[in-house]
Amino acid sequence: GNTNIAAGNGNTILGNTNAVGGNCNTVAGVSNTVLGNTNIATGNTNYISGSSNVVNGVSNGVIGSGNLVVGSSNNVVSTSACNVPPPPPLPAYP
Repeated sequence: GNTNIAAGNGNTILGNTNAVGGNCNTVAGVSNTVLGNTNIATGNTNYISGSSNVVNGVSNGVIGSGNLVVGSSNNVVSTSACNVPPPPPLPAYP
């Protein structure tokens, strides 16, 4: 995942962090930290695991001057088994 750092005195809003893992993949989402005037916020961390998959989704913490917006994380894990053979090739077109 990517790390976003922003600072501003006005309103700052950050989007959602999506972490998706396929077969035998490990994906880690990176939290977004935004600091306004004398304000600090952190997001929550969610953990979901499926068949041979581990995905860590981190929510977004956003702070502006007198404004607080937290984006929710979306965590999707494939439940497919590892090392699934590919489908057979299609027959040649006559």
